[in-house]
Parts: sequence; C-alpha cells; structure tokens
Amino acid sequence: MDIELTANIECANCGAEPPFGSFSGGKCIIEKCVECGAPCEWVEKPERKHQYNRKEHIMLSSNVMVVAVEGAVNDWTAYIGACPEGSSEENCLIYVAARGHKLKQDLAEFLFPSWKHMEWRN
Repeated sequence: MDIELTANIECANCGAEPPFGSFSGGKCIIEKCVECGAPCEWVEKPERKHQYNRKEHIMLSSNVMVVAVEGAVNDWTAYIGACPEGSSEENCLIYVAARGHKLKQDLAEFLFPSWKHMEWRN
C-alpha cells in the first residue's frame, strides 16, 4: 500500500502506530500489525481536539518536544513529536498535543514526575 510517511498514521484496526522500519519505499513491509495481528493497513490519525486544563513541555531539540497534558477528569497523558520547521515554542506545544505520538506511561512519569499522582489516561 502506498502511503505518505508521516508521524500521523495508525493501524486501521486497533489504532497502534507502526513500528520503526515498517515501511520501505513508501510501502508497508510487514504483513501484520504487531499489536493486534490484523493485516497491514494504515490510515491517517485524526487530530486530537481535546481541551486541556494544563500543559507542561520539554524541548528535546529545536523542533522536537515532549508534552504532558491534563484532561478534564484529573487524568493525564504525554506525547512526543516534531514540529514544523520555524514553529514558535507555543505553536509547537499545540501541534504536539494535537498530533504527537503517545508516550508509554513509565517514560512519561520519568519525564514528568510531578504528574504521577494523577490517573494515567489510556
């Protein structure tokens, strides 16, 4: 299947992100999703439209950011992403919160230890 390789694709069946190295020359080179076992079919992820109570971020480079976001019910999650070149820090934060890859809970808690008291959003 030909697909534009962006950070915003997921398994059409379960929503899992493709593992690194799943594509070569724009084509999927694995037969099944490693999370659910469904045949390799990827779709573009919808942009998250949540309203967040609080955000905190860490810049990892000039255009890569990790963002922790608090939800409406005292829960939280964290995302990582690369921002479009030339984005301001605030625009980068908004972009990653809306389109970034979700971090695993243990890594998010390591990066944002003051957030561990809240419920993790799965």
